Amino acid sequence: QKLERKCNLADESARQLERRTVNGTVYPHPDSSDILWDTCLAQIPSIEAYDVQYYLKTKCLWTNDRLKKYKSDNSFRLHTNGHISDVKTAKLDSDYCYIRGLCTPEERQSADPYRVWILIQQDGTVVSGECTCVAYV
Repeated sequence: QKLERKCNLADESARQLERRTVNGTVYPHPDSSDILWDTCLAQIPSIEAYDVQYYLKTKCLWTNDRLKKYKSDNSFRLHTNGHISDVKTAKLDSDYCYIRGLCTPEERQSADPYRVWILIQQDGTVVSGECTCVAYV
């Protein structure tokens, strides 16, 4: 049985563009060949728990109850069980950078990994993010 898409491609393209737009500046998609990625993670801004919680509550609409149970959340388990790899960073300008990585699916570990990225300010504020997993769309 074929699953029906919940959104059309034009809506998804608009959302992808919106995720990469900050104060009128549209940053290139992280898959763009124009971006210079670095494996040295020493330049990543300090991201505090508050920055992540604020993003999850305001942008992802997580509830306080879900935040309290973050250790049982799939994303936390994927991280703690070593499913995240190939983490890189790219400075976009003096204010923003990308962090990207690969996430091996939990159930289908031989499948292609999901591509994940976040856009953050140099002060550690999480602006947006994206994942190629089906649960994200």
